[in-house]
Amino acid sequence: MDRRYTARNALTATFGVVAAGKTSGTPLAHGGASKGGDVDAIALLREDHVAVLAILDTLDGAPADGRPASPDDLPARRQLVTELVMAESAHEAIEEEYFWPSVRHWLVEGRELAAPAMEQEQSAKQVLAELDRLEAGEPEFERLVSQIIADAREHIRYEETQVWPVVRQRIARSELEELGRKMAGARKVAPTRPHPHTPAKPGVLKTVGVAAAAADRIRDVATHRHRGVATIPSRPAISPGPPPAQPATPGVRPSMPARVLVTALTLVLIVVAVRRRRTTRRGSAGLRAEHQSG
Repeated sequence: MDRRYTARNALTATFGVVAAGKTSGTPLAHGGASKGGDVDAIALLREDHVAVLAILDTLDGAPADGRPASPDDLPARRQLVTELVMAESAHEAIEEEYFWPSVRHWLVEGRELAAPAMEQEQSAKQVLAELDRLEAGEPEFERLVSQIIADAREHIRYEETQVWPVVRQRIARSELEELGRKMAGARKVAPTRPHPHTPAKPGVLKTVGVAAAAADRIRDVATHRHRGVATIPSRPAISPGPPPAQPATPGVRPSMPARVLVTALTLVLIVVAVRRRRTTRRGSAGLRAEHQSG
């Protein structure tokens, strides 16, 4: 029995998609997205899961002929991992900033449900951060790819089978839609790299996390890092001979001035974000005091 949790599993569970591509239900089942309407929190997270699982399926099955990756495969394999890092970093950030605090707030057993998932996410961020520094073809790179494929599938399975059914049953649709709107806005400015040393607390994520996300995007521009469609080149079933040895294609690394600039901008953004949050808190406290005295 295949125990992998794949993109097809997620689509089937979500929309009743069958192998032939037809549906046994509607996309609106279980509170999905309506055309032109709001996307609730669960539907938004599920979109991310399907995208991540598709990358995992490609990484797990590449190259398609079942043989070890050749030097020709390495650039596409590196790009797939970059896509995975960027997708997972944004997804986990909006969960930690909005979804898990809401689960803990609304559900009596929210802390028990959130704790295992957040531990899994913290572990994943550490693996993704290490993967982001390695080049395709290195033994440690392939070991970590295998680890993140298994861990990410297990994490997604936990959320979709243990957490989401409870959330869907016990939290009002209007609340989930409001949460979905906040998460959709946050996803547009979410980090594109993992930050395992940033505490997963909403207040921290809305200050330091915002600055880190801005720095991520500056680095992406400096290094030409982007999301894209990567495919593993197909090869004939019988190769005429071993391919010539080629070094792994190195990633684009920022120059020293670029790294210094990014570091400086990050510090400035953190200071600005912290000061803005303090000013907001003081203003809110003043309004409450004025209201109470009145």
